[in-house]
Amino acid sequence: MQFEDLNNLVHFNKNSQHLYSDAAEVVIDDDLKKYFFACSEDRKSFSEELSVAMIKGGATPDQSGTWDGALRRTWLTIKGEVIENPEEQIISDLQKREKALIDTYSDFLESNDVSQPVQLILGKHLASFQTVLRHLAEWKRIEKDTDLRLTGE
Repeated sequence: MQFEDLNNLVHFNKNSQHLYSDAAEVVIDDDLKKYFFACSEDRKSFSEELSVAMIKGGATPDQSGTWDGALRRTWLTIKGEVIENPEEQIISDLQKREKALIDTYSDFLESNDVSQPVQLILGKHLASFQTVLRHLAEWKRIEKDTDLRLTGE
């Protein structure tokens, strides 16, 4: 197993954890806030699961995030402050992030010899990312419908 690649998944989840937490702080809708906080907690759990798998395999996980993640979170916060109703844009950004996670996990599974316990962990994470992506699409549709009703279009 490639521990460096697995550690990258830890980083992705750490960044995603913070991104969802920051998104929850920016959005106005209370249900969306709760959902984003729940996603943040899931990502924290995913990062911890991957870290434990690395430790069991004899590697030491790096628990820090990345500069890329910090920049994404800063940009999200700026959008939340400048855009009047930031939900739709934030959801679009999060959809891109979910798709990137799905691609990264899929690539990892295809290019690495992964033990069955790690495969099960990654499969569970992938299923969660796909569910979140569907939920984000539904939230986005609801936001668009709400905006159309408010503008009278």
